[in-house]
Amino acid sequence: MGVCFKREVFKFLNPPFNKLLYLTFLAYLFLLLVTVHLPAQTSDSELFLQQEPKFRHFTVADGLPENTVKWIIQDHLGFLWLSTQNGLVKYDGYSFTTYTYQPGDPGFPINNERTSLSDRNLMEILEDHLGTIWVGTMSGGLNKFNRDTETFTHYRHQPGDSTSLSHDGAYTLYEDKNGILWIGTGGGLNKFDRETETFYSYHHDPQDPTTLSNDVVYSMLEDRFGNFWVGTRNGLNRFDRQIGKVRRYLQDPQAPHSLSQNTIATIYEDISGGLWIGTARGGLNRFDYKTETFFHYQFERDEPYSISHNHVMSVLEDHRGNFWVGTYGGGLNLFDRQTGRFYRYQNSPNNP
Repeated sequence: MGVCFKREVFKFLNPPFNKLLYLTFLAYLFLLLVTVHLPAQTSDSELFLQQEPKFRHFTVADGLPENTVKWIIQDHLGFLWLSTQNGLVKYDGYSFTTYTYQPGDPGFPINNERTSLSDRNLMEILEDHLGTIWVGTMSGGLNKFNRDTETFTHYRHQPGDSTSLSHDGAYTLYEDKNGILWIGTGGGLNKFDRETETFYSYHHDPQDPTTLSNDVVYSMLEDRFGNFWVGTRNGLNRFDRQIGKVRRYLQDPQAPHSLSQNTIATIYEDISGGLWIGTARGGLNRFDYKTETFFHYQFERDEPYSISHNHVMSVLEDHRGNFWVGTYGGGLNLFDRQTGRFYRYQNSPNNP
């Protein structure tokens, strides 16, 4: 697989969510953008399609430790950070530096810093408002990268300690507008207390409909209205952080404008405030705040301009207003919101 990008500002929102479903890295990062003059009625997406974007590929042959790249961010210093199935990678525009998992790393007894990661199989990466890099793992908990010493602090689940991370699968990370770090795990939603370095967790209770709809958390987003959205293996939740209660949104076969499918892979807010939800098998959903209903975009076999696959892993609106949808198994889609058409970019072995 590998990764393709150019050396400019970008960020991906692609939370993978189990051991079988890894992100085939999907990007809008193109090396060539050409100005094209078209009639005024041409949509922005159609204009972009005339520019013949090109992809440059980076693989293990170029220095990556592994070809499955799950997540990329660019930090405030300009470095790119990539999570893979075999470690954390920093890219400076010229070369790759890899931070690995070393079983048996004893750490430093004074501050519990370690020279290696807690797991080789990584999930999301986040840079917080302090410039600290956080790394979630598949089964090794949460890692904090200490830039000065190039070491890692590990946060793991400790049985019997309710203030530890609630589960060692740290799948998704989010910092809200108040600077609070949230960790979505395989065992609940966690809020991190920076002063005490402890966690408070929220869990699903089958007897209480105001709790999370499921304990496996894959995605989070705070929208411009202050709503905090939590996507899980079984439903979307609007979480009230003041009282710790949720409003659940679930698929209802009897309600055609309910959520199209309950496994929420990604949540995204576009520039105009539109809320988009990518599901594992139900395509892309757009949420209507007024009616609290969902409009669905799904794959149609006989419709070449439908979305390429119903497993939606990522959504991104770039600085040009292009709207990108990454899928698992169907490639990358450029969505023209003016026409409702999806234009597909897929791997072609005959086109390097």
